[in-house]
Amino acid sequence: MGKAIDLLSKEEFIELGEEIPLYDRDESCPFLYDHQKVALELMALAHLLWQASRQLAGKTTTGLLKDFEDCLENNHYTVALVAPTVPLAVEVLFKWLYTPIIYKGKSYTFFNIIKPYLVKKPNQNGFMLNNDSRLMIISLNQAGSMGRTINVIHITELDKLGSEQSKRIALAGVINSLRANKEAKVRIDCNMPTGIFRLLKAELYKYGRYFPIYDEDPFEGDEYTGKHTIINEDVLVRTEPTLDDILKIFSEILVSESFALGQFYNIDDVTDECFNPSKVEISYNTEYNREDYFVKTDAGIDPGGKVDAFGISIWSVTKNGIIVLRWAKRFYNALHTAKGQAKEIAEKLLLFNVESIQSESSAGAPWSLSLIMHYVNKLSNGKIRIPFEYVNFEGKGKMLAKDNFV
Repeated sequence: MGKAIDLLSKEEFIELGEEIPLYDRDESCPFLYDHQKVALELMALAHLLWQASRQLAGKTTTGLLKDFEDCLENNHYTVALVAPTVPLAVEVLFKWLYTPIIYKGKSYTFFNIIKPYLVKKPNQNGFMLNNDSRLMIISLNQAGSMGRTINVIHITELDKLGSEQSKRIALAGVINSLRANKEAKVRIDCNMPTGIFRLLKAELYKYGRYFPIYDEDPFEGDEYTGKHTIINEDVLVRTEPTLDDILKIFSEILVSESFALGQFYNIDDVTDECFNPSKVEISYNTEYNREDYFVKTDAGIDPGGKVDAFGISIWSVTKNGIIVLRWAKRFYNALHTAKGQAKEIAEKLLLFNVESIQSESSAGAPWSLSLIMHYVNKLSNGKIRIPFEYVNFEGKGKMLAKDNFV
């Protein structure tokens, strides 16, 4: 967002209004016209998005902001918001439009910001701006049939496609659109990039490697620095790329799992296993109520000696006193070695930041717990010790559901 602010604040952009006669200018923004005010309002939200993007799904917000910017800056421009199904695309758009954000005591929605530029309210077909540019919602099956009419193909929720065959068909349609309009830009939001690269490779091999792709890089450099940036100046691939070059470009425009994780683990916003809730409370001007902020986490273990009796569950208490099951597993002794079982449990105890353990007081408990604690010590380089106590559950209430020990 810092890069976006720099770009929107360029002298050439501001100078657009200086030579035009005055007309209903806001006192606080004397040089901005209507088509520029929206940019300023988006800039005003930049800091807010920096703080609250975890709740707003940063990749969707960034992608749709760029879609709207393209529509605003170009007359008769078409952005296709593409998802596996139309209802899913509609849900993505409307969540973005109507998510309320409170900043310095004032409530914002993206819809209120872009409303002056809309011909009518957005609906299941998308929306149109008063410069005849539009964002249209289509399914992946339709993506290949739109041809030259599409200037930007924005694909979202691609990981929601179930089978590899359906992903292959969908991506083939996208590539058809690119072949029909070689100037089209592609944006892909996805949380599972690995399989998609493989499918892209298979499809691109069929169609050749000569079409240009625009690179919109959400990162400032080679490594994620914690800044939300998006390049506003398109970089065209002018030389004939190799297949590996094309895959590299696609990987750079894919706002993938690493981007999402980066938002959760910003250096200034993190304490222990989750981001600092106080930052969220400041951003929203409201108390943080999400279930994934846990104030205490404990584990229960039943290390019985029967064939499928070894079970563990990890529970947390939220800030508001809600008890949440974080993880549970029943181990079958025929399928797991004692060491492998203990190592997996130790990894989960560390992952969920377990503070203490209660174990059934059976004959095998001391040996099992000693082995688990050995791996906790080993995996944490001797820095973490988790206290445990023995409890006699007397066989009551152990089964919450078929596969979950309590």
